[in-house]
Amino acid sequence: MTRKRSIPAAGAVLTALAILATGCSSGADHKASDHTSTSQGDSDSAPDGDAPGIGVPGEDPDAENAPIAPGYEHGTKITALQIKGYRAKIDLMGLSSTGPAKKPWAELGSPHQVKGGEDATTVGVQSSAPAGSPPALKVNVAGLDYAHFGAGHPPDTSGAVGPNNFIQTVNTSIGIYSKTGTQQNAFSFNTFFTQFHTGTPCDNQNGGDPQVIFDQPSNRWIVADLSYPSGGPYYFCMAVSDGPNISSSPSDWTLYPYIASADSLNDYPKIASGPSGLYLTSNMFYHFQSFTGAQVWAFKRSSLGTASLKAQTVKTSSAYGSLLAANSYSATATKGVEYLTSLETSTKIGLWKYKVNWKHVGRSTFTQTPQLITVNSYQTAGSVPEQGGSALDTLSDRPMYALQQAKDGTLWFDHSVQVGSQAGVRWYQINPATAAVLQQNTYAPNDGLSRWMGSVAVDKNGNMAVGFNTSSSTAHPSINYATRLAGDPANQLTAEGNIAAGTGSQTGTSRWGDYSQMSIDPSDGCTFWYTGEYYLTLGGDWQTKIAAFTFPGCS
Repeated sequence: MTRKRSIPAAGAVLTALAILATGCSSGADHKASDHTSTSQGDSDSAPDGDAPGIGVPGEDPDAENAPIAPGYEHGTKITALQIKGYRAKIDLMGLSSTGPAKKPWAELGSPHQVKGGEDATTVGVQSSAPAGSPPALKVNVAGLDYAHFGAGHPPDTSGAVGPNNFIQTVNTSIGIYSKTGTQQNAFSFNTFFTQFHTGTPCDNQNGGDPQVIFDQPSNRWIVADLSYPSGGPYYFCMAVSDGPNISSSPSDWTLYPYIASADSLNDYPKIASGPSGLYLTSNMFYHFQSFTGAQVWAFKRSSLGTASLKAQTVKTSSAYGSLLAANSYSATATKGVEYLTSLETSTKIGLWKYKVNWKHVGRSTFTQTPQLITVNSYQTAGSVPEQGGSALDTLSDRPMYALQQAKDGTLWFDHSVQVGSQAGVRWYQINPATAAVLQQNTYAPNDGLSRWMGSVAVDKNGNMAVGFNTSSSTAHPSINYATRLAGDPANQLTAEGNIAAGTGSQTGTSRWGDYSQMSIDPSDGCTFWYTGEYYLTLGGDWQTKIAAFTFPGCS
């Protein structure tokens, strides 16, 4: 994510939008509810007098009679918001193809340490290279790069596929591609968002941590990033398309610029498509400095694209960080529980449940299950060496994007761990209904290469693929992918292939990533699309790749 170096003065006064939340006590079954603040009925209309770009707490005359969820005494509070939208008809193909200004950034530190992770031993390692052949790449093209469309380091590469296009985002630009891999246009976030004339910093002060997803149930694109003018407040800027067709003619979009916090940076935001809406997680840093907890937002799907986006939000204590919400690439349920995960200890994963009641926020609940999920022990990864360059960050303290919810309801995700002198990709399949681990594996073939910065997805047939970077002291960072068929032996990846062979390394900064992204084509439920970072030369001119492949037999 891009960062401004100026630090606001401490003691800023919270605005009416401030999220009122205190922490859950560690190790308990934490539930959250709010019996005093909610939206009126199920109306999507915005309250009168809302300021541009500011989420406004609503009111519900029945809120006092709403039941208080067990565990409310822990103090965590769910708050309802209405967020004003700004509509514009935009010809994405006609926007100026000019990149953002270059500027130096400073990255924030780790929000949350995995307890015991430094001293643990990683067990359950796949140390032999797989003998199979992965699906052939049918798309493998250059994505956006630092020289033309980057503003800083790292690129924070995100990318998602829709019915007709692939959209890639980096710090701080957007690229539109056909599904054959042809770049149709590219432009900065500022060029795009200034079309909405919101009068907020989202118009022309976009600051990074970009995200893009295609929400299949609503048939809409979601493109978002942060804006954090010096001294605050701290914005999340989310643009929503009216439909999937974004490149053939001018298309309608709605931008929702809202203040995530008056005094805390909403760092490392991650969007997911879940039951009845979108879910967003962020790590909150008070005035860019002290970590105060993880924040979760829910956005009602039926209000996307309207003049008033309906939302709810809740915040944990600083004992919890880097929560990740479950994302589905298929049509998700209109009602139900949204699952989230977090890394807690070197042998435990946290499972959270967010049950949203859109009519009465007092009946919404946010819960961490009382029993943490036991997994194979692992050691958190250190830095990764590269040939001729800097030691690279692995961000081993957090689950990698995304937490995928497969067609059968199981959850898949990965994170980086240490195996001897190498980093490896630890991946899981979890049944959230029973909190049971169905599969787990640390993929770290004993070939001297570190593997990290992974992203997992599963097709409609249950076939899995994970994309990641590889590197060593004698090898430049490259982009690889490893796969398994649904019927392959449990806990094993059975093939690995290369997407981009690096011929250069990063110098001058250790921050890498901070994430990559694997997604599934909603048109067929079969085609994997992956995007990540690598280098062609020594220095700071990062490159990205966009690749696609399909398992034989999936159609």
